[in-house]
Amino acid sequence: MSQSNAIKLSEPTSYIIPDFLDFKICPFPLRVNPHYQPTARISEAWLDAHRIHPNAKHRRAFEACDFGLLTAMCYPEADKDRFRILCDYINCLFAFDDLTDEGGLRKDGDGTEKAWHIVMRALRDPFHYETPFKCGKIFSSFWGRAIERPFTSKSSIARRTKF
Repeated sequence: MSQSNAIKLSEPTSYIIPDFLDFKICPFPLRVNPHYQPTARISEAWLDAHRIHPNAKHRRAFEACDFGLLTAMCYPEADKDRFRILCDYINCLFAFDDLTDEGGLRKDGDGTEKAWHIVMRALRDPFHYETPFKCGKIFSSFWGRAIERPFTSKSSIARRTKF
């Protein structure tokens, strides 16, 4: 095809993004874990006890995200004990994410790597590893409770913990 006959495509001037919150277009039923409340609030209180938020404004913003609801919608069939562990896990992830995206580690590659090593040590040995790093403490606390639960078999733990 000669250059004169080529079709010229122009860049789109706009994009239409579907309304993902309009549940009428989703083919799957919306389900929320029946243990959502008060379990999500218990998990938030657990996180608050570790004083992970640097100030009240950050705490309010974190809670406004309602990660408990996110967890309840992702795991609608989890029993109460498993749901609590899942809420703690999601809270840990987002707390660590905030630290690296917006917090003290935002522009600190070396600090981020050190934090990663601390979290990994906390996951490897949650019952004995001690650290003053708050994210290390919450991961240690969460994982220590997770591996003690009866729904977590020793073989599945062994498969997942070969860090």
